[in-house]
Amino acid sequence: MGLLVTLLALFGALTAALGIKEQSLAEGGAMMDGWISAGVNAARELAGQAPEAGEAVAETAGDTAATVAAPAATPVAEPAKS
Repeated sequence: MGLLVTLLALFGALTAALGIKEQSLAEGGAMMDGWISAGVNAARELAGQAPEAGEAVAETAGDTAATVAAPAATPVAEPAKS
C-alpha cells in the first residue's frame, strides 16, 4: 500500500513539475504519457510482444467506443397545425 501511494505521489509531483516547465498541465501530462508509452513498448519488445498487436486492439476498441458513443439520428416530429 505504501509503495502505491509513493508511486502516485511521484507521478503527481512529476506531472506538476512538467506542467510548470511547459506552462500547461496538459503538455506536462502528454510528455509523461510519451515516456510511459515508450517504456511499455520497450517492455513489450523485451517480452516478445509486438507493439502492433496492442495498437490493433486499441484501434478496434476506439472504433467500438466511437460507434457506441455516437448518438442515433432520431427524427423529430413536426408539431400538429391547428
